[in-house]
Amino acid sequence: MDKEINEERVTSLDRQLKNYTENSVVDLRYNSDDRYGKSNHSRLVARLNKLESLGLAKEKGPQQWEVASNWQGQLKEISKRNTIISTLHKAVGDSTNRYFIVDKDTENVAVKGKLVEKGLSDELYDKYYIIIQNEKGDSFYSPIGSDDAHNYKEGSIISLSVKRDSWVKHSDLNIVRVSEANGGIYSRSLHEKSILTDTVRITIDSKKVSIVR
Repeated sequence: MDKEINEERVTSLDRQLKNYTENSVVDLRYNSDDRYGKSNHSRLVARLNKLESLGLAKEKGPQQWEVASNWQGQLKEISKRNTIISTLHKAVGDSTNRYFIVDKDTENVAVKGKLVEKGLSDELYDKYYIIIQNEKGDSFYSPIGSDDAHNYKEGSIISLSVKRDSWVKHSDLNIVRVSEANGGIYSRSLHEKSILTDTVRITIDSKKVSIVR
């Protein structure tokens, strides 16, 4: 459990902290009847210090910390990003100048380059990724649909572009997609699952690709 203190992901310590949280405030003022015991108290304090270094918590008073809204969700995003960076580094190593991650928040990007690697990012939801490196040596990580993932070979020259329609909100598009996929009925649970399943469509060589998110 000590190893979990500095982890940049959701841990069992975080699940314990949730039991002490009320109105976004974690209160660790010791209670002799505390079911976690004194030995674990220092671990929780250390974990909160780590969360503070990540910008997810702030000490409010003696043994009290204010945590960010949806701090566990933010931890999951940090963990996901760290995994992507690790994947990028393993794929291109020192041969890249800069890393770029194409995700649901990407506004506009257009790149043409070599498909360095493709792989499975989430086996449970059958989600894939690609890594493209352009002539300048910049590397781009992007999610991709499972159908598209099987159409392109590593070493191919491909083009990728993402364009967001300025008058359509990303949340609006998600609601439409979720409703259409569920027989015209909006489902919050399906919406939550779809938030991180945005994919981009790509074409080989110089064919134009334009994606509205």
